[in-house]
Amino acid sequence: MTLASTPRRIAVFGKRGHHRTEASIARAARSLGHEVLFVDVARWRALGPLGAALLRWRLDAFGADTLIVTRYAAELGEDQVRRLCQGRWAAVWYFDLPLTPEILLLGRATQRVFTTYRDTVPQYLAAGIAEACWLPQGMDPLIDAPVADEAVDQLASERADVVARERVQRPCLHANGTPRAGRAVVE
Repeated sequence: MTLASTPRRIAVFGKRGHHRTEASIARAARSLGHEVLFVDVARWRALGPLGAALLRWRLDAFGADTLIVTRYAAELGEDQVRRLCQGRWAAVWYFDLPLTPEILLLGRATQRVFTTYRDTVPQYLAAGIAEACWLPQGMDPLIDAPVADEAVDQLASERADVVARERVQRPCLHANGTPRAGRAVVE
């Protein structure tokens, strides 16, 4: 375990559940020596108009200097998320495809998005979000671990065997669709 040189006070916004990615983010941050407050968005939203003020008070009392929000934070609304982010480092971490209006709402509110899909980074930037970065998933020290080299070699070998078995030979066709001499290998 590597402890943080300067511990942060991180609030993770998401949906409650020990198996959820948000819980993994919280466990990973704790394992690095950070203090973590989990914000169950549905719980705070259920409090109605009073929930927003109470949540702001709770974040201030905790001393949150960092907010990590997932798609569930969109339930709070763009203005509320923007207010909660004021004076704090904040980012959206999105693990799915496609980009949704909710994620773009959160990106506008935080102006920082981390995505597990590298190809979507330009789309976030084109949508006017100031900072978009690729950050692959795999952060929970209880369930995520690097794959052993032997396992990688075995997987590559198995894939090569499957590709070799699945090669299909099809007749070559002229541009007009009639068969011609020769065969093409299609993978």
